[in-house]
Amino acid sequence: MTYIGRGDFYEDCASQPMLCTAADYSNDQITGISLLSGLVDCCSIENCGVRKLEADEAIERAVNWKLSGPAEPSEARSRSRLQIEARNTETRSL
Repeated sequence: MTYIGRGDFYEDCASQPMLCTAADYSNDQITGISLLSGLVDCCSIENCGVRKLEADEAIERAVNWKLSGPAEPSEARSRSRLQIEARNTETRSL
């Protein structure tokens, strides 16, 4: 995974473009401000499948979301969610 730090843009587990305000890798937590709602939210860095966005991509996604609604999840995001679901299923069956 690419390092995400304060000031970077990323996509959270709800596929929203976010501006990172804090990333605590030792506690597996990333916090950011939604470019859509302005609300602060946090995710698990490892389990939520967050991914780093370039500034132009984050802004474009926010504008497009506001104008046309959310985009389809990326293939990488879909794979990440399937891996998380499989891992959670394995954990529950143990």
